[in-house]
Amino acid sequence: MGLLISVLLLLAWLLWFLTAQLELRQSSLSARIEAAARVHPVDPQVDGTVIAVHAVLGQMVQQGELIVQLDDAPQRQYREEALRRLDALEEELRAAHQEIRREEEALGSLRQAQDVSRDETARKLEAARGMAAQAAREAEQMSQLHQQAFVPEADDRRARTHAQELRAMAEVARLSGTRLQREYEQEGSRRRAHLEELRRQLARLEGERGQGQAVLSRLEGELERRAIRAPVRGRIGGLSHVRPGSFIAAGERLVEIVPPGPFQILAVFGPLAAGRVRPGQRALMRVDAYPWLQFGTLNAVVTRVASELREGGLSVELEIDPSSERIPLEHGLPGSVEVSVAKSTPAELVLRTLGLFLNPNPSPPLSFNAVSR
Repeated sequence: MGLLISVLLLLAWLLWFLTAQLELRQSSLSARIEAAARVHPVDPQVDGTVIAVHAVLGQMVQQGELIVQLDDAPQRQYREEALRRLDALEEELRAAHQEIRREEEALGSLRQAQDVSRDETARKLEAARGMAAQAAREAEQMSQLHQQAFVPEADDRRARTHAQELRAMAEVARLSGTRLQREYEQEGSRRRAHLEELRRQLARLEGERGQGQAVLSRLEGELERRAIRAPVRGRIGGLSHVRPGSFIAAGERLVEIVPPGPFQILAVFGPLAAGRVRPGQRALMRVDAYPWLQFGTLNAVVTRVASELREGGLSVELEIDPSSERIPLEHGLPGSVEVSVAKSTPAELVLRTLGLFLNPNPSPPLSFNAVSR
């Protein structure tokens, strides 16, 4: 019976040794929990001296909320000067517009008066010429009657004199109308020249206003660059040790903002993990800050694998299974990841272990545990 039991146990062990499937896992060199959304670094765009720090590590901030204020007293002074200059230009522009409107109205009234005067002069001249023509005809008739001795010489002379007076009056009317039109033209030319000068002044003032607005816009941008604000809503995940009075350079990392949302795992594996770790493989993570015997592990699935090695490591992104989140996740928690890369029988593992002694460049051993099938 003892021999039979021993044989049965040996057969059972051989069956397990040849057929049991063991899960092989690839361990990471490092791993950390990161926000699935991109972490937003906050860097100043200009050099400056810190006058106020409004951020606290771990604080929840809203988009556009002020985090750090740099000294902006000179820019504020320049801005006030630019605003005063723009206000003065606006007053000059309003006065110039009003004067141009008055000059245009006066020029329009002058044109209307010129048209009325031209029409009136034309009517008077036409009437005077008609009267002169009528008097000339009457003088001619009177002259013929005088030659025939029907009228005395005095009447003939009076008729010619009257005709000459009417012709002179018509000529005076023509000359007067011409002179008046010339005066209107001169006055119109003077007002048009003045209007053109006013418009040139207006164009110059508008150009100065445009330059002033550009300067003001630049100063507003300078002020805004010295007010460092949160680009997105999130939690302050990193904060440099800056205090009021500290000088910071442009591009120096001040704050890291972690947007709210799901977390993922970013792990780095050794070079030999290339080709073994692939998307879709199951994995687990042990968080250093939470002992896995007490808090358990995080189940995850490989989602993306880098196409090439960088700095001697292979970057891998993993999606956390929400059902396994028994640990309060935070951005930056370190740990280690094991990815299930293959399954093998104990016999294959023994042969592979024996082969390690013959391989001059052995690969790092894989951790494994038994999986019932």
